[in-house]
Amino acid sequence: MSHTPGPWVVKIAEHDKNYIRIRGTKLGTRYKIANVLMFCNDETEREEQETSANARLISAAPELLHYAMLEAEYTRLCDRTRTDYSPDELIEWLKDKGVYETGEPVGKWLGRIRTEAIRKATQGKM
Repeated sequence: MSHTPGPWVVKIAEHDKNYIRIRGTKLGTRYKIANVLMFCNDETEREEQETSANARLISAAPELLHYAMLEAEYTRLCDRTRTDYSPDELIEWLKDKGVYETGEPVGKWLGRIRTEAIRKATQGKM
């Protein structure tokens, strides 16, 4: 993967800056991810809310991508029409992800990851 690893966080705008900061949190990786520009003094409440929502969505990108990649791989592994289908491959993948041993249903596990990513994107605190 070539992007800065997550998690990414939203930092509130500093009083002398016209942007909200998105920053990485892993030591040894890129820190500055993005600045989400705010409009100047005439910004309406709707525009402020939209800018904040955009910042939350950007900061949730690693978690949303992680979920999408898990879902895509799970779907691929479950596709019995594949010529190379192997239930053992699915079991090994689930073991590698730590799901097999817990006994948690895969749908519930994926749903939890999906819900956490969506919650970060839509209800993050600034």
